[in-house]
Amino acid sequence: MDSSNPYQAPQAEIAPQVEQGEALFYVVSSRKFWILFVATSGFYGLYWFYKQWATYKAKTGEGMWPVMRAWFNIFFTHNLFGQFESGARAAGAKDVASLTGFATLCVVLSITENATGRLSAKSIGSPYTDLVQLLVSPIIGFCLWKAQLVANVACGDPEGEHNSNLTAANWVWIVIGALFWLMVFLGLAMMFGLVEGE
Repeated sequence: MDSSNPYQAPQAEIAPQVEQGEALFYVVSSRKFWILFVATSGFYGLYWFYKQWATYKAKTGEGMWPVMRAWFNIFFTHNLFGQFESGARAAGAKDVASLTGFATLCVVLSITENATGRLSAKSIGSPYTDLVQLLVSPIIGFCLWKAQLVANVACGDPEGEHNSNLTAANWVWIVIGALFWLMVFLGLAMMFGLVEGE
Protein backbone atom coordinates (compact mmCIF):
# COMPACT_ATOMS: atom_id res chain seq x y z
CA MET A 1 0.00 0.00 0.00
CA ASP A 2 1.20 3.52 -0.80
CA SER A 3 1.92 5.17 2.60
CA SER A 4 1.39 8.62 1.04
CA ASN A 5 -2.33 7.87 0.64
CA PRO A 6 -3.88 6.90 4.00
CA TYR A 7 -7.29 6.37 2.35
CA GLN A 8 -6.12 3.73 -0.12
CA ALA A 9 -7.66 0.31 0.53
CA PRO A 10 -5.19 -2.38 1.60
CA GLN A 11 -4.27 -4.80 -1.18
CA ALA A 12 -4.32 -8.51 -0.39
CA GLU A 13 -1.34 -10.54 -1.49
CA ILE A 14 -2.60 -13.06 -4.03
CA ALA A 15 -0.31 -15.65 -5.55
CA PRO A 16 -0.33 -15.46 -9.35
CA GLN A 17 -2.32 -18.24 -10.98
CA VAL A 18 -0.15 -20.80 -12.72
CA GLU A 19 -1.07 -22.66 -15.88
CA GLN A 20 -1.47 -26.44 -15.46
CA GLY A 21 1.57 -27.14 -17.65
CA GLU A 22 3.71 -24.88 -15.47
CA ALA A 23 2.38 -26.07 -12.11
CA LEU A 24 4.73 -27.65 -9.59
CA PHE A 25 2.07 -30.17 -8.58
CA TYR A 26 -0.98 -31.89 -10.03
CA VAL A 27 -3.99 -29.58 -9.72
CA VAL A 28 -7.54 -30.90 -9.43
CA SER A 29 -10.80 -29.44 -8.12
CA SER A 30 -12.45 -30.88 -5.00
CA ARG A 31 -15.54 -31.90 -6.96
CA LYS A 32 -13.57 -33.83 -9.57
CA PHE A 33 -11.29 -35.37 -6.95
CA TRP A 34 -14.20 -36.80 -4.95
CA ILE A 35 -16.15 -37.98 -7.98
CA LEU A 36 -13.17 -39.97 -9.25
CA PHE A 37 -12.10 -41.21 -5.82
CA VAL A 38 -15.56 -42.52 -4.93
CA ALA A 39 -16.37 -43.84 -8.42
CA THR A 40 -13.15 -45.86 -8.56
CA SER A 41 -13.53 -47.01 -4.92
CA GLY A 42 -10.25 -45.38 -3.98
CA PHE A 43 -8.09 -46.56 -6.88
CA TYR A 44 -7.91 -42.95 -8.04
CA GLY A 45 -5.58 -42.44 -5.08
CA LEU A 46 -2.89 -44.51 -6.79
CA TYR A 47 -3.21 -42.42 -9.96
CA TRP A 48 -3.24 -39.28 -7.81
CA PHE A 49 0.14 -40.16 -6.28
CA TYR A 50 1.56 -40.91 -9.72
CA LYS A 51 0.34 -37.60 -11.20
CA GLN A 52 1.71 -35.61 -8.26
CA TRP A 53 5.20 -37.10 -8.59
CA ALA A 54 5.17 -37.02 -12.41
CA THR A 55 4.20 -33.34 -12.41
CA TYR A 56 6.81 -32.53 -9.76
CA LYS A 57 9.50 -34.38 -11.72
CA ALA A 58 8.57 -32.63 -14.98
CA LYS A 59 8.83 -29.23 -13.28
CA THR A 60 11.95 -29.76 -11.16
CA GLY A 61 13.87 -32.31 -13.24
CA GLU A 62 14.54 -34.29 -10.08
CA GLY A 63 15.61 -37.86 -10.77
CA MET A 64 12.88 -40.25 -9.62
CA TRP A 65 10.47 -42.89 -10.84
CA PRO A 66 6.92 -41.55 -10.35
CA VAL A 67 5.41 -45.01 -10.92
CA MET A 68 7.48 -46.53 -8.13
CA ARG A 69 6.74 -43.65 -5.77
CA ALA A 70 3.04 -44.11 -6.48
CA TRP A 71 3.10 -47.89 -6.05
CA PHE A 72 5.09 -47.67 -2.80
CA ASN A 73 3.41 -44.43 -1.76
CA ILE A 74 3.46 -45.19 1.99
CA PHE A 75 7.22 -44.56 1.96
CA PHE A 76 6.89 -41.19 0.18
CA THR A 77 3.64 -39.74 1.53
CA HIS A 78 5.28 -37.57 4.19
CA ASN A 79 7.80 -36.25 1.68
CA LEU A 80 5.09 -35.36 -0.85
CA PHE A 81 2.84 -33.67 1.69
CA GLY A 82 5.85 -31.73 2.96
CA GLN A 83 6.54 -30.55 -0.59
CA PHE A 84 2.96 -29.27 -0.78
CA GLU A 85 3.43 -27.28 2.42
CA SER A 86 6.75 -25.81 1.25
CA GLY A 87 5.27 -24.95 -2.14
CA ALA A 88 2.29 -23.18 -0.60
CA ARG A 89 4.51 -21.11 1.67
CA ALA A 90 6.80 -20.25 -1.25
CA ALA A 91 3.71 -19.08 -3.16
CA GLY A 92 3.02 -16.60 -0.36
CA ALA A 93 0.19 -18.44 1.39
CA LYS A 94 -0.34 -17.52 5.02
CA ASP A 95 -1.13 -19.95 7.84
CA VAL A 96 -0.52 -23.14 5.86
CA ALA A 97 -1.90 -26.02 7.89
CA SER A 98 0.50 -28.84 8.73
CA LEU A 99 -0.15 -31.99 6.73
CA THR A 100 2.05 -34.26 8.87
CA GLY A 101 -0.89 -35.71 10.79
CA PHE A 102 -2.82 -36.39 7.59
CA ALA A 103 0.25 -38.04 6.04
CA THR A 104 0.67 -40.32 9.06
CA LEU A 105 -3.03 -41.22 9.11
CA CYS A 106 -2.95 -41.91 5.39
CA VAL A 107 0.03 -44.27 5.75
CA VAL A 108 -1.45 -46.16 8.72
CA LEU A 109 -4.82 -46.58 7.05
CA SER A 110 -3.22 -47.60 3.74
CA ILE A 111 -1.39 -50.40 5.53
CA THR A 112 -4.64 -51.37 7.28
CA GLU A 113 -6.53 -51.37 3.99
CA ASN A 114 -3.88 -53.52 2.32
CA ALA A 115 -3.84 -56.01 5.22
CA THR A 116 -7.63 -56.37 5.36
CA GLY A 117 -7.70 -56.67 1.57
CA ARG A 118 -5.36 -59.67 1.73
CA LEU A 119 -7.44 -61.25 4.48
CA SER A 120 -10.64 -60.64 2.55
CA ALA A 121 -9.16 -62.23 -0.58
CA LYS A 122 -8.57 -65.40 1.46
CA SER A 123 -12.09 -65.21 2.95
CA ILE A 124 -10.61 -64.58 6.39
CA GLY A 125 -12.82 -62.45 8.61
CA SER A 126 -15.40 -61.77 5.91
CA PRO A 127 -17.62 -59.81 5.76
CA TYR A 128 -15.95 -57.71 8.46
CA THR A 129 -12.65 -57.32 6.62
CA ASP A 130 -14.65 -56.09 3.61
CA LEU A 131 -16.47 -53.56 5.78
CA VAL A 132 -13.18 -52.30 7.25
CA GLN A 133 -11.96 -51.61 3.72
CA LEU A 134 -15.14 -49.70 2.91
CA LEU A 135 -14.77 -47.60 6.06
CA VAL A 136 -11.03 -46.94 5.72
CA SER A 137 -11.05 -45.88 2.05
CA PRO A 138 -13.02 -42.61 2.46
CA ILE A 139 -10.77 -41.55 5.36
CA ILE A 140 -7.73 -42.06 3.14
CA GLY A 141 -9.52 -40.01 0.50
CA PHE A 142 -10.09 -37.25 3.05
CA CYS A 143 -6.36 -37.14 3.85
CA LEU A 144 -5.45 -36.92 0.16
CA TRP A 145 -8.09 -34.24 -0.40
CA LYS A 146 -6.72 -32.10 2.46
CA ALA A 147 -3.27 -32.40 0.88
CA GLN A 148 -4.71 -31.54 -2.54
CA LEU A 149 -6.13 -28.29 -1.20
CA VAL A 150 -2.63 -27.22 -0.16
CA ALA A 151 -1.15 -28.40 -3.48
CA ASN A 152 -3.70 -26.28 -5.34
CA VAL A 153 -2.73 -23.24 -3.25
CA ALA A 154 0.94 -23.90 -4.00
CA CYS A 155 0.09 -23.77 -7.71
CA GLY A 156 -1.87 -20.53 -7.43
CA ASP A 157 -5.16 -22.28 -8.22
CA PRO A 158 -6.91 -22.81 -4.85
CA GLU A 159 -10.15 -24.03 -6.43
CA GLY A 160 -8.44 -26.30 -8.95
CA GLU A 161 -10.19 -24.57 -11.85
CA HIS A 162 -7.59 -25.72 -14.40
CA ASN A 163 -8.65 -29.32 -13.82
CA SER A 164 -12.31 -29.22 -12.83
CA ASN A 165 -14.05 -30.73 -15.86
CA LEU A 166 -14.56 -34.45 -16.33
CA THR A 167 -12.92 -35.82 -19.47
CA ALA A 168 -14.04 -38.74 -21.65
CA ALA A 169 -11.44 -40.94 -19.95
CA ASN A 170 -12.81 -39.89 -16.56
CA TRP A 171 -16.31 -40.98 -17.60
CA VAL A 172 -15.01 -44.38 -18.71
CA TRP A 173 -13.53 -44.93 -15.24
CA ILE A 174 -16.72 -43.67 -13.59
CA VAL A 175 -18.80 -46.24 -15.50
CA ILE A 176 -16.33 -49.04 -14.68
CA GLY A 177 -16.35 -47.93 -11.05
CA ALA A 178 -20.15 -47.88 -10.94
CA LEU A 179 -20.25 -51.49 -12.16
CA PHE A 180 -17.67 -52.45 -9.53
CA TRP A 181 -19.71 -50.77 -6.78
CA LEU A 182 -22.79 -52.63 -7.98
CA MET A 183 -20.96 -55.96 -7.61
CA VAL A 184 -19.67 -54.98 -4.16
CA PHE A 185 -23.13 -54.11 -2.87
CA LEU A 186 -24.65 -57.26 -4.37
CA GLY A 187 -21.90 -59.33 -2.76
CA LEU A 188 -22.46 -57.72 0.65
CA ALA A 189 -26.22 -58.13 0.30
CA MET A 190 -25.75 -61.84 -0.40
CA MET A 191 -23.42 -62.21 2.61
CA PHE A 192 -25.99 -60.69 4.93
CA GLY A 193 -28.83 -62.68 3.37
CA LEU A 194 -30.57 -59.64 1.89
CA VAL A 195 -30.31 -61.12 -1.60
CA GLU A 196 -30.50 -64.82 -2.40
CA GLY A 197 -27.79 -66.26 -4.62
CA GLU A 198 -28.43 -68.95 -7.22
